[in-house]
Amino acid sequence: MKIAQKILNLFKEDKNQVIGVVMEKSALLVGVLIGIIKSKNSFIILEPSSTEFTLSQIKRFKISKIIYHSTNLLEEISIKSFPNSIQIEENLFFYDTGLAENNNYFGDERIAYAIQTSGSTGFLIPKKFLITRKTNFSLPNRIENILKNPKIQKKIQKIPQNIQKFSRKLFKKFIKTPPPPNKKFLKTKNPLKQQNHSSILQKSLKNHFLILGEPKIVHVPYSCIMPNIDDFIQRFSLTSNSSILFSTCLGFDPSMVELFLSIKLGAQLIIPPKEIIGGISYSILKKFEKINFVQTTPALLQCLSTNCLNFIFGPNSSIEFLLIGGENFPLNLIRRYINCSTKTRIFNVYGLTEVSCWASCFEFNCENIGHFSNDSIPIGNPLLETKFGINEEKILQIYGRKCFVNFSINKEEPTNTGDIAFIKIINEEKLICVKSRYKPQSQLPSLELETFILNAFPQINFAKLVFVGACKFLFLKADGEVPGINTKNILTKIPKRLWPTRIFCLHKMDIRSNFLTSNGKIDETKLIDYIKLNYYNKFTSLLNFLNKNYNIPLTPTLSDLSSSLKHFGIGSLEAVEICFYLENFSTSKKYF
Repeated sequence: MKIAQKILNLFKEDKNQVIGVVMEKSALLVGVLIGIIKSKNSFIILEPSSTEFTLSQIKRFKISKIIYHSTNLLEEISIKSFPNSIQIEENLFFYDTGLAENNNYFGDERIAYAIQTSGSTGFLIPKKFLITRKTNFSLPNRIENILKNPKIQKKIQKIPQNIQKFSRKLFKKFIKTPPPPNKKFLKTKNPLKQQNHSSILQKSLKNHFLILGEPKIVHVPYSCIMPNIDDFIQRFSLTSNSSILFSTCLGFDPSMVELFLSIKLGAQLIIPPKEIIGGISYSILKKFEKINFVQTTPALLQCLSTNCLNFIFGPNSSIEFLLIGGENFPLNLIRRYINCSTKTRIFNVYGLTEVSCWASCFEFNCENIGHFSNDSIPIGNPLLETKFGINEEKILQIYGRKCFVNFSINKEEPTNTGDIAFIKIINEEKLICVKSRYKPQSQLPSLELETFILNAFPQINFAKLVFVGACKFLFLKADGEVPGINTKNILTKIPKRLWPTRIFCLHKMDIRSNFLTSNGKIDETKLIDYIKLNYYNKFTSLLNFLNKNYNIPLTPTLSDLSSSLKHFGIGSLEAVEICFYLENFSTSKKYF
């Protein structure tokens, strides 16, 4: 490949430098990366569509040189920003950022590539203790201030007297009696008991310097990524004749597995059209007689059409090995489609960016899948040069492969995954199962409720609990309309301590086009925006909202005025939803 040789010649004098590559997924990109690898430098792929790409980003990654495809040159970065520009070939340019080159961070380790985490996974839980804060119930004070506003007072005066009194009574009652925080969970040394926390703050400890939820800069040495590559080549018997689907987003570390497998083997790398979110579709799979290696996420798999899923799990599937990872394994969905004639081999892969990508692998088939439930899904045996351990707090730890995180590394310490793990014995075999990963959205009992729903309702293949302040919104989706399943029926089965604020069914929604991130995971912000626009925004006033949701009359009687909030079914769960409504719509809606 000529472009690879040009890049090799361009960087042959440099060693172990991070080269920024601003290009879309293409054959040209692969050629550029091969040239960088051969020059013994590393790369970081910055997609042209990314709003993150700024001069400050270049400084954060300490990027010394950049290769741009000029048709994708971002408006915010002008050519003048970079001195010493060189044209490599038509539409392809090289820029020197002018930053001082320094590879002392990595010692003797050769770096393969760099990547930035989203900040939502893989943070470290302190060994000693976790500190929590109480839910903030200061919002009712805002309601009091709203009622005292002169403009609101004028509007209130125009409202019939009985409705005025009744509305004020509603406000006053839930202002004075906010739901109390659960004191039992204010402070604990055991991460297993963290599930009822409203939020969590990580205290700085030696060797545990990463802040919860912050994006991390990860530089991946060859000593970390190559055991993953070598293991998969052996495990799946991949050769130069194999075909690999380049399906995952370039900002998602599994894409590096696809790339390095293809480069090491000289295997075919299939690049799907960028219009196909997640790179998998019925048309792509039908186009190729055989695709040996495919990776995807549970969320993306759940978004595929019934025809596509029937094809993947049928006797004529073009996929030989399908690896599913990045989120909790979609056991309900796989059970529904896998059968004795399924040709595709299905694997649950587990890992995190700090060890490069995948750390373990477990195969499911029609014979063993019945032995497992959603709260005991095995992650399998560790890959080459990787070992697992479970510490006294029952947190899974990874030994062996270790990356540079924010330009630092401590090879003496294991990598804490932040995942609760346990051993389960099935057919006399000890299997490691991961209970949950503590992400910002998972501090409260999200996984417990999601797991309960999936176990209690096998027809439901998607359950997501999202937190907004003290509110808990549960999103559900089944494969088509499921008779006999409705929100009232679901609530009767859920333990009251796990009740969500409200349940939203997404049966008719296209999750793939509306709610997926580029990494093939659920975008929780888009879910919340959707319910704000399509549910809460439709109410014309607060009283209209209370009437429709809690049967509070629009024209209250004297009997209504003397009733308590409990009479209308308003408790702490309902109070936080009223707070949510006021917080998000108080400036655009009437109160009465």
